[in-house]
Order: sequence, then C-alpha cells, then structure tokens
Amino acid sequence: MDKHGEERYDSARGGVGVITAHLDGRELFFHVKSAADGGPTLKAGDTVTYEVVQGEDGRFYAINLAVVESDPP
Repeated sequence: MDKHGEERYDSARGGVGVITAHLDGRELFFHVKSAADGGPTLKAGDTVTYEVVQGEDGRFYAINLAVVESDPP
C-alpha cells in the first residue's frame, strides 16, 4: 500500500466515501465494512493508505484502506 490520500467523506453505516489522492488530486471512491462490522474507523480528514483497482465500469477505486494519521476529533 504505497498510495496516500485524504479521506473526505464516510458514511458510518455504509462505509462509502471519496479519497483525494495526494499525488495527483484524483478522486477515488471506496466502500468498506462499517466499523461495527469490523471495517476501519474512518473520518473526514484522515490520511489513509490504499491500493487502486479499476472496476468493470472503467472507474478507479481505492481498496485495502488503512488509517496512517487521524485528525483530532
């Protein structure tokens, strides 16, 4: 996981959000399990690492998210 980005939005119920990549400013969508179901605890402003995959629809998505720096509440 060599990519870094800032998490902009997370729905605690669905784990859906957008990451803004630090290198090129590209927006990548993601979907993770909710924290209650064992997924990562994410909040807007967190710095995360991730991998990029291209979906069947041709869009790029972030997977395998991990928080490396969390903004204070």
